[in-house]
Amino acid sequence: MLFKYSFLTVITALLLLGCADYAKVELANVDYLRVQEPSNEKINHGSSFSFKVLAVMKKGNDENITRHPNLKIESEFITPNDEMAFSINARPNSFKATNYPVTLSLSDESNTAKSDDQLQLNYNGGLSIQSESLTGINAEPQRKSGVTLFNPNGVDGKPGIDGGNGQDGGNYTGYLWLTEDELRFRMENDSTGVVWKYKSLNCDTLLIDLSGGDGGNGGTGGEGGDGKNGKGTKLPGNAGNGANGGKAGSGGSGGSILIFVHQNAESYTPKINVLQFGGQPGINGRGGLAGNPGKAIKGQRKGLLGEHGRNGLQGNQGKPGPKPVISIINFDFQKFD
Repeated sequence: MLFKYSFLTVITALLLLGCADYAKVELANVDYLRVQEPSNEKINHGSSFSFKVLAVMKKGNDENITRHPNLKIESEFITPNDEMAFSINARPNSFKATNYPVTLSLSDESNTAKSDDQLQLNYNGGLSIQSESLTGINAEPQRKSGVTLFNPNGVDGKPGIDGGNGQDGGNYTGYLWLTEDELRFRMENDSTGVVWKYKSLNCDTLLIDLSGGDGGNGGTGGEGGDGKNGKGTKLPGNAGNGANGGKAGSGGSGGSILIFVHQNAESYTPKINVLQFGGQPGINGRGGLAGNPGKAIKGQRKGLLGEHGRNGLQGNQGKPGPKPVISIINFDFQKFD
């Protein structure tokens, strides 16, 4: 699943490593940085593409710094797929949205060149549309317990926190039509009324992923505290019990969709592929270990051992969504522009 909330993607040298074919650029001679989109790339929502980053020098020449180890690319809308390949995770609300902002920066030990630019879409290629289903939150592990001031026995661990459930894929209504040389697709969330608008030139596939979100992992149960050591007339303390792990979150159910296809776009119907898998459950939390009993001095009984916590319960696999319904009809698509 793609991420279903706004975030900041930072692409650093670790993602841009390759042969060092970039020019050595002195920052004092850099005027600004810019993006260059190759003309042969398919840059659309959901497509995988690459681009170059150029340093425009004060002398007027351009230097390719795409693989420079100190290059950083920041954007809310661009996600790295692998080395030098990216995709756009935005959900446009207008057919006219054609670019997305990026921030480029190049640094050395003492200076930084930083510029804002726009990544331009050319709308070539197919579309890949993701639902808003969120992955369940992973629970944090509990800390090891200690002892109280006046009690020699170790404190029992705190129970692990349950992982969050994955969100359901949601219910949607879509409209697909052709206008001039563009294939357009309007998708509306039936519950919230939120509308997304996509378009494509030479569309080869329309992938709609309505799979449920995966469940989050249960948290590890807290470890029991160690008993105090025997001292003088004070007996050694018993070990604290480990706590049970948290339950794994369940996967969300796959979503549903009703798609109205205009007769002028009927030939694109076989290109529609809807994914409606149920989300995977998370991993159940491990039980916490018991603490150690306090050490006895000569003549004293040993402190008692504690019990380890049990692993948390398993989560459930999400249910798949119902089969998508595709209906070919005439409708007034001009009202959707």
